[in-house]
Amino acid sequence: MPSAYSGSTEIAQIYSGSTQITEVYHGGTLVWAANYRLTQGREGTNSTTTDYRGFDTSGTTSGIGSVSPATLGGATLTILGAFRITIKGVASYYFSVRVTGERSQNFFTSVTESSLGTKTTSSVDTFTASGGVTTWTWNLSGFPTNWDGSGVLTLDFV
Repeated sequence: MPSAYSGSTEIAQIYSGSTQITEVYHGGTLVWAANYRLTQGREGTNSTTTDYRGFDTSGTTSGIGSVSPATLGGATLTILGAFRITIKGVASYYFSVRVTGERSQNFFTSVTESSLGTKTTSSVDTFTASGGVTTWTWNLSGFPTNWDGSGVLTLDFV
């Protein structure tokens, strides 16, 4: 996300009175967004088939973690997480973003976290928009270092 500055100081938060502004648009283009703070949860830790780390209120898990702000471009975030699925002893790793509503693939351009790197919507491995939700999923080679199911991560959306 492009940074906004006041002199040489980067602006991390914007308020109008006591209301936090989380996104700034120029026309229809998102030009600045507050960093997203993801307080991780974890489910399936002892399971041999699944291990989910991050934030999920979609019903896929029992409801883990939290994220602030909770919306992206007016859509509610319901999944922001890394997960592993093991089938017949073969583990596959993924990172997903899910929002409410059926959105276009380029609803956002990229998401970045220091150990995850930058994931772009133009190189997403699986994109679905149906049933009132939109999901972007990228294949991973393993869990990113910081995604251990505890602690707080900072993510940037562009």
